[in-house]
Amino acid sequence: MGTGANMSETENNLVSSIMNLGEERMGELVGQLLANPRFAGAVERAVTSGLRAKKGVDSTLSSVFSAANVPTVEDVVEVKTKLTELEDALGDIEDRLGRLLDRLEADAD
Repeated sequence: MGTGANMSETENNLVSSIMNLGEERMGELVGQLLANPRFAGAVERAVTSGLRAKKGVDSTLSSVFSAANVPTVEDVVEVKTKLTELEDALGDIEDRLGRLLDRLEADAD
């Protein structure tokens, strides 16, 4: 039973060593790639293009949701904020009514 545990620990150490070596090599490779102006430019163009596409998709989805009368996240946040404000106002009214009732009861005694 002890031998199996030692073997498993050895395997874990070996896997860990391989992964660390892989991470080091990957870091070196990424550094070399990003040092290449052509590669860095290609990555920049790809990211810019992806962000532009995402913006277009977001705009299209917003239009579709609006046409389908589906609220956006901003709409939901706005409604939640208004409900919180309304809840606070009702709490204030409840407190005032409670104090008024207390005074009326005190005056009645």
